[in-house]
Amino acid sequence: MIKGWTTGTDPATHIKAVQAVLDAGATPFMHFPSVIRPQRSSSTGPKCCQSCAER
Repeated sequence: MIKGWTTGTDPATHIKAVQAVLDAGATPFMHFPSVIRPQRSSSTGPKCCQSCAER
């Protein structure tokens, strides 16, 4: 599943991969996995993290 994904800890590898996608005309979108999950509330809508939920 991750065969075509850019992985690793070297920032230059990721910058090169993102630049190639942008040069191809893609709309910028970044996803950073997190252990924090959105909290949903029917009265206030989704919250992205505990910090937002406390606002």
